[in-house]
This record gives sequence, structure tokens and C-alpha cells, in this order.
Amino acid sequence: MSRIITFYSYKGGVGRTFAMANVGALLAMNGKRVLLMDWDLEAPGLDRFFKPFIIEPIPNDRGIIHLLDKAASSHEAIEWRSHVQTVTFPALDSGPHLAFTMSLISSGIGAPDYANKARKFAWSRFLEEQNGGDILERWRNEWKRDYDFVLIDSRTGITDTGGVCTILLPDFLALVFTANDQSFEGAMGIARSVQQARRNLAVPRFPLTILPIPSRFDRRDEVEEADKWLTRFAKELRPFYD
Repeated sequence: MSRIITFYSYKGGVGRTFAMANVGALLAMNGKRVLLMDWDLEAPGLDRFFKPFIIEPIPNDRGIIHLLDKAASSHEAIEWRSHVQTVTFPALDSGPHLAFTMSLISSGIGAPDYANKARKFAWSRFLEEQNGGDILERWRNEWKRDYDFVLIDSRTGITDTGGVCTILLPDFLALVFTANDQSFEGAMGIARSVQQARRNLAVPRFPLTILPIPSRFDRRDEVEEADKWLTRFAKELRPFYD
């Protein structure tokens, strides 16, 4: 059964996008059909990891923001497959793995009018007046049919884009944070709020499975401080793992 997994962090700079890029490559290496998408429209960058492996670049007017813009203007689900780029990895020098591929839909940042489109896109109007909910639901079903794993890089903070990526679209939420109060407590607050919002969706969804991921955690230098965080993680994250 296919899965849509959103990688989310309350604060930036925790290594979320880098982690997702590597998870996607590892899944593809092991024979899975994988689609990665950059929904961090205000600070995109997922495609930068894969530029050396994209043999045939697509036109600049392709990507998430262009899909959304066209869908909003037509009130119909635009065909998303023409926005997909193929990432081709060469065979490794050692080990049994041969060359492999995965799919990528970038943010669309290469277009000259990208910033204007991203700034002007109105999520409330798209969802309430432009058939946005049905459009996203159709895309979601098609992604799940065509791929084993769909990985979404979400914007940080509390935003409309983040709500779509953390509540409406995913089956799993990979919650990435660092060992500081703002990052951890912000992530826990989001985890509680998305579960509540998930129950109020107009479309049927199973309860969201949340996987907390402490990032860049190091016990070598400040052992006592690190042990305090491990104790806190064990206590406050237990409901998720249970």
C-alpha cells in the first residue's frame, strides 16, 4: 500500500529537507517508486540536491506553484505528470545496487514570475471558492496510485501551506526538531493541533501517524545536557511511539 509522508519542522535549519532527500534516494535505491515534492514555496531548495542527476530539465513554468496557479484559474485539476522530473542515479562503485531513478516535482522557482505567484496565491480562496479541496484530493489519489512513497517537504511554522501538507495530504507526519525549547515545543504543539484538525476534515482519513525525529543530536560534548533532553524525549514523545 502506498504512503504519503510529509516532512515538517516548526523551525528551519534542522536538516529536514536534507533528511527527506536522502530517505527518498534510499527508497528508490531499493526498488520503490518514489515521488518527492517541494511544497516549501517560501524557501524552496529540494531540487538543489539533485541537479547533477537530472539529465533532461523541464521548462521553468513547471512545479508546485505553477500547478496550483493553473488549477486556481481553471477550477480543475491540471495534469501534474508534465511537471515531474526524472532523477537518475548512477550505479554505485561498490555493492549490489544498479542505476536507479526517482521522480521530483520542484517548487517551480526557476520561473521569472515565481515570487509573484507564490506571494499572490490565496489558499483560502483556492479551497473555498476555486474547488481546491477536490483538486488536491484527486491529485492525492493519483499520486498514491502511481507511487509507493510520496514525500512532501513542507513549509515551517503555522501556515496555510503547512496545514495542507500536515493535515489534508499525508498518511504519516515525520516531525523533525532539534533539542531546544522553541523547536521541540513548537513541534509538539503542531502535532496536537493537526490531530484535532484531521478529525474535522470533510474527507475520510485515518488518524495521522506521527514519527518524531530529533535532529542533529550529539552527546559527545555536553553529556549532562544531552541526558536531560533524552529523559524529556522519553517522557513527552511516549504517546506517539505507543
